[in-house]
Amino acid sequence: MNKTVFALTSSTLAVLAFGCQPRTKTKVVEVAKPDKVYNFTKDSYGDPIEVPIFDTSCRGQRGAGLGEGIIAEAYMGVETRIVKTLIEEEVWENSKRKDIARATYESAVIGNGRPVAICQDAQTIPANTQEGAAISMKTQAEAAHDLYETVRSQGNIALSSLESIYLNAAIKETVITRQVDKNENATETTSYATDNASFMGGENSMLISYPQSESAQKHKLNGGIPLWLVPGVFQHEFGHYIFFSLMNEGGASFTSYQEYAEKNPDLHLFQTPVANFARIAESPALRSSLTDFVRTQEFFLGSLNEGFADLWAYYTLKQPTSMFEISCFSKNRNVSSPVFYNGISKSWDEILWNKAFHSTLESDLTGDIKTPIDGCSQPIFADIHIIGAAIAHTADAVFTAAAQAQPTQDATRLKAEMSLAWLKSIKDSNEFEDLGGKASLSRILNAAVGTGMNYLKDADKTAFCAVVSSKFPMLVKRWKDAKTDNEDVLGVVNFCSL
Repeated sequence: MNKTVFALTSSTLAVLAFGCQPRTKTKVVEVAKPDKVYNFTKDSYGDPIEVPIFDTSCRGQRGAGLGEGIIAEAYMGVETRIVKTLIEEEVWENSKRKDIARATYESAVIGNGRPVAICQDAQTIPANTQEGAAISMKTQAEAAHDLYETVRSQGNIALSSLESIYLNAAIKETVITRQVDKNENATETTSYATDNASFMGGENSMLISYPQSESAQKHKLNGGIPLWLVPGVFQHEFGHYIFFSLMNEGGASFTSYQEYAEKNPDLHLFQTPVANFARIAESPALRSSLTDFVRTQEFFLGSLNEGFADLWAYYTLKQPTSMFEISCFSKNRNVSSPVFYNGISKSWDEILWNKAFHSTLESDLTGDIKTPIDGCSQPIFADIHIIGAAIAHTADAVFTAAAQAQPTQDATRLKAEMSLAWLKSIKDSNEFEDLGGKASLSRILNAAVGTGMNYLKDADKTAFCAVVSSKFPMLVKRWKDAKTDNEDVLGVVNFCSL
């Protein structure tokens, strides 16, 4: 049996976020490292539906590419492989033993694919083909970009134009996860990325779609269709592009968060199934690594990123049915929904505040999961998508109240402008870099309220202040209890007579 040697480096653990996948086979693989040889029990998971190329003869100059405007180029047929290695061990921290997981994350392109070429009317190309996926992604990305171009120069925002972005349609991605627990039990799991979407930053930023799985199609998850066909999914992913572009323009340093996101490229996948958290809950080392992450500034900046992306999708959508109405997202991610799937309010009351800082996987995984939709809808408060959904809902509430006070303005356009102004105020903050978790979340929410106040101007503030009191009761308490000369806090307290 061949031995594969792998090196280990230390990095923070992130959660793999791919679709729910059935086991297909098991075997043992021997893997070596410099001082140890492990026998890995190997499992394979995943049932991706093959996404065909519609017209295999359409290539090069015969067909028109999709690269124009904000789209640099669209590719199809790309195959990648990711290898993630986790070694669990005990360490001493503050005179106590602690389980941790040391991880490496490596990726490689194993099939380059080719540019998408269209040789006939794009409207006649089936949506469940690779060309159809690319066309749908392009349409959504252009809608998100059009809104950005409309509002980026309004008011005092003055944001730069965006570089063109690449599309990668229906990518075939194999994920190999090697894990050794502290008792030296070793497993190697091969899974296949399905039922998801992502944004990848860097020199050549790109939007990526993954195939639908057979199980998702069978159980009607995500509306029973591939995610690239769900309106809003790639407006959301484009929102991540806006977020990282804006945060990289200068101002306050967000280096630690950006480095974390770069080391864990699966952090901002479109959705994180509850099954992945259930697997983490079984391992003390993985739970410990996740717990260390969720109480940090990096976690709340990641949540802000997800919340902003949800807002951007929400503000660009014109279709009556979108990502916010389908299974798995209808309450948890719907910006207009005041509650999560389990009935917990998205307002920042004591319950949600405690969930953000004291929730555990054990407590979040106690729901009654009878169907796959129950599983994907279960709110896990260690998930940046869930905390981000609360940030998005409450920020939109104050933006809406401010916009309603100016009925002559286009409310959606004005709220989109406010969301960019909100991010810019955080980026330009000189106090953010060294804040802890609670202070970081407070600063994010303070900035949303402050942005709404700035846009309210001299209009009647009664309805606006009522929204502040109802959506941010825990924050109001912190404002009243704080002995501070922070201008943001004092400004809200005085403005609304809290």
